[in-house]
Amino acid sequence: MSRLVVSEFMTLDGVMEAPGFEEHRDGKNAWALQAATEDQQRFKVDEIFAAGAILLGRVTYEIWVTFWPTAPKDAGFADRINGLQKYVVSTTLREPTWNNTTVIRGDLAREVSSLKERSDGDILVFGSAELVDSLLELDLIDELRISPGPTSRSRRGRPTGTATACLRRSCSPTSSIPPAEPLNSAIVDGIS
Repeated sequence: MSRLVVSEFMTLDGVMEAPGFEEHRDGKNAWALQAATEDQQRFKVDEIFAAGAILLGRVTYEIWVTFWPTAPKDAGFADRINGLQKYVVSTTLREPTWNNTTVIRGDLAREVSSLKERSDGDILVFGSAELVDSLLELDLIDELRISPGPTSRSRRGRPTGTATACLRRSCSPTSSIPPAEPLNSAIVDGIS
């Protein structure tokens, strides 16, 4: 049985938006990439090569599908992402254009539980804040990896539900992700 692993970059004030080069309305994108250390980059490469599949929400899928199919071929990372089976949770996406993509439209709890039973390797979730919030509510996440960025992106509104849920849970870190300067990142395992 596969584990569902959520792996997120998050600012100190709970923002998950636009850690990479995707467009963002306030122009404050690429904050995670700008601060990434070699150890963090190596961790992300190892993480994706250990995965058996990727699960995304529609918005994150639409960002990724514009980048990864034509991404630079560095260390096989893009080839690995493009080759993995991808699942997208959406009620509006009809015809996915990215290879190896299946749209999940049904009951989220049933579909993800079934996916975990029939998949090999970890199923990684990146970005997809609304999807992660739903997965947390349904208690489907086996491991939550938060890599905090050394920045604050003040904005109107509140942090994502994911950030709020992480802060409310009384879990102790079980192992380390390479540190984000000046903070140490952590994996929160057994979040239920």
